[in-house]
Amino acid sequence: MEAREGRMAQYKNLVLAVLKGFEEFKIAQIPRAENADADLLSKLTQYAPEHVSKLARVEILDRASIEKLEVAAIATVSQFDRSNLVRADDHWMCDLMEYLTDGSLPEQDDRARKVKLRAPRFQILDGKLYKRAFGGPLLRCLTNREAERVIAEVHEGVCAAHQMSRTFSQRIIL
Repeated sequence: MEAREGRMAQYKNLVLAVLKGFEEFKIAQIPRAENADADLLSKLTQYAPEHVSKLARVEILDRASIEKLEVAAIATVSQFDRSNLVRADDHWMCDLMEYLTDGSLPEQDDRARKVKLRAPRFQILDGKLYKRAFGGPLLRCLTNREAERVIAEVHEGVCAAHQMSRTFSQRIIL
């Protein structure tokens, strides 16, 4: 089989890679005159009446679906850095991280109950604790020392204008 242009060659290579997973397959070229269904589908998006476009979702891609996107690898880490958890009011993070990594609970019953209730909303990535936001990004949990540093950095420089609390929190998330 021959692919004349670069993108078609990429599609061909992708198909051949997928076909390696099959025990048996057959490739047959169908002449355009005999392939009216595929021809109709290719023209459907251009000439579709409004009521058809409401029934069928049409998505226009900004890049070919065969282009690879770079993603960051996420790995869970069994150990975490406790050196930043120095203040007494940071203990909740340490309790959650210990429970999520090895299942150990604090000895105090009230703290153990709170950890069990909170744990499903948190996860550990690269040794850091994150809260799962509903329909949003993972929110990094900060120690008091880290939070003070972040707030100070946001208040400095051109960002030092008087900001409403919502604007301020959005700036920190970004």
